[in-house]
Amino acid sequence: MTESTSGTDAVSLAVGVAYDPVKPLFNATRIERGLTHLRTERFPVVDDCVAALQRLDCRVTHSERDYDGETSLLCELVDGTLLYVYLDAHDRNAYVSVGSPTHDRATVTLTRVVDGLRRADTDDASVALRLWSLGQRGPTFTRRVFDAPAFEDVRTNYPKAVRAALRGMFEVEQSAIGGLALWYGPPGTGKTTAVRALARAWRSWCDVHVVVDPEALMRDPNYLMGVITARSFEEDLPVGAVRAERRSRLIVLEDAGELLAADARASTGQGLSRILNVTDGLLGRGIGTSILITTNEEIGSLHPAIRRPGRCWNQLRFGRFSGREARDWLAAKDVDRAGVAGSRSLAELFAIERGEMIEEARVPFGFQA
Repeated sequence: MTESTSGTDAVSLAVGVAYDPVKPLFNATRIERGLTHLRTERFPVVDDCVAALQRLDCRVTHSERDYDGETSLLCELVDGTLLYVYLDAHDRNAYVSVGSPTHDRATVTLTRVVDGLRRADTDDASVALRLWSLGQRGPTFTRRVFDAPAFEDVRTNYPKAVRAALRGMFEVEQSAIGGLALWYGPPGTGKTTAVRALARAWRSWCDVHVVVDPEALMRDPNYLMGVITARSFEEDLPVGAVRAERRSRLIVLEDAGELLAADARASTGQGLSRILNVTDGLLGRGIGTSILITTNEEIGSLHPAIRRPGRCWNQLRFGRFSGREARDWLAAKDVDRAGVAGSRSLAELFAIERGEMIEEARVPFGFQA
């Protein structure tokens, strides 16, 4: 089941999404019984969740399965505590909400349920992202779960200089982020993979929003406000995450270089002013929002407002591997590197690993060397 939301309040469900009747039944029942304290957690779940619930003396009173194979359960414990359990078939995670008369009982029950249902994985490689677009009824988002690599698993896919700069950003503390970040460089150098890895590294304290139509975001101020004010959903948060009200927000504008060019039209320039106001103006004060722009353009072609010294808290050029670095990368993969002399992009190295024919990069000479 894919969850989509419309408008700036991030509450209503979009047309075409499977309806889950169990969640409103859970809410209505707990309110009727005075179970006003609610705790929610998301975590990787065991394969036979129903059997695990029964071992916890938990009785399933209602269940629904949608056309995507995802299951919702309403359960009751012997002490009258209610559970709502949503089993995501795509990422094998459970979203468990506990309704209880007291906060302490809700916390104790949730801990017990999580301990009883958690899958014994060493690490959960999935991250929940929101993909935003502007529809006929305003800004909408679709929640998607992606597999995301750990930085240590992909660090060798970047030249040494890029690798060192990325490490610093991946290890940054929540209190240190804010403002505008710019990742630029030629295509095929791993910017998108780095965004996914960053989402995983920051997932305990940061929600990641990817805008698929940045030109519309820059044109429509209501769209921008919808993204920067969207609230976190407790069920999206991994175990041990910072609670929703204290989380930061990273907005990713991917391949937005043409909109930020020095000769961009006037309407785009107004949108750029609003973007910059989110990052270091009055609009962004107190909302914990950072914007990451990725582009294939070189920095010299971007708008002067972007290039101004001190504008970006993180500015990183994703470059090609030098000839020596490329040969070392191929050697680590046990790939024949004979004839590889010039610089290579990461995409070209993967193509060589697959045995595809790649036109030899031009070796610089003269003043270009």
